[in-house]
Amino acid sequence: MRVWYDLSLIAPIKFKTMKKTLLAVALLTTICASTTVQAAPTALVYTNLTTFSANVNPGYRTETFDSLGTGALGYQINFTNQSFLFNAGTPLAPATGLYGVAGLGSDVWLSSNDPETIVFNFTSGNVTAVGGYFFNTDINGSLTNSTLTATINNGTTRTILNANTNSFLGFTSQTPITSLTLSGDNTTFLTANNLVVGVVPEPSTLALAAFSGMSVLWMYRRRQA
Repeated sequence: MRVWYDLSLIAPIKFKTMKKTLLAVALLTTICASTTVQAAPTALVYTNLTTFSANVNPGYRTETFDSLGTGALGYQINFTNQSFLFNAGTPLAPATGLYGVAGLGSDVWLSSNDPETIVFNFTSGNVTAVGGYFFNTDINGSLTNSTLTATINNGTTRTILNANTNSFLGFTSQTPITSLTLSGDNTTFLTANNLVVGVVPEPSTLALAAFSGMSVLWMYRRRQA
C-alpha cells in the first residue's frame, strides 16, 4: 500500500531543528570570538588575595621575604624558583638599596632603604600574574598609612590610598608581565610583603571549555528535536 506524507508538516520540523543548530553554531562562534578578544594585552586588577588566587593556575609562588633577614640588602636581590625568575631593585639615583624591615612577629618586609621606587623584574618570560601586599613604612619600619602606586609593564596602574599591611593588589594578563614598579610620595619607604608570582589560564583553555559546553547543549537539543 502506498503511503502519502504531508510534506507541509515535515518541512517545519526539519527547519526548526536546523534553526536550533544554526543558533547553537552562531552562539559558539560568538563565545570563541569574545574569548579571542580577551587575549588582548589588557590586565585585570584585583584587590583581594582570594579572588586573585582563584584566577591563577596552581603552582604559583609566594615570596615571603622572611629568609632575607633584617638590615641593608644591597641594590638588587635575585629570586629563583623552579618555574619563575625575578629580581627586586631600586633603580633611581641616588639609590641606597633595599632594606629588610622587621614586620609583625617574625615576619620580614622588603622595603626601600630610602624614599624611592622599587622595581620587580620578572625575567623568566612566563609570569602572567603578580600580586602582593604593598604599603609604606617610616624610617623606623612602622606603618605610615600613606599612598602608593603600582604599575606593570603594559601601563596598567592602580593607586592605593592609605595603604596598610592588609592592602592587597594583584594583576593578571594574557601577555607576559615583565615588571612591577612601586612608587610613592618620596617621603616614606615603599614596602612589600608576600609577593605572589604565577601564570593565568590560557585563552585556548577557556575556548575549549566553551566549546565542550556548547557541544553538550547541541546534543541535548538534537535529542529533543
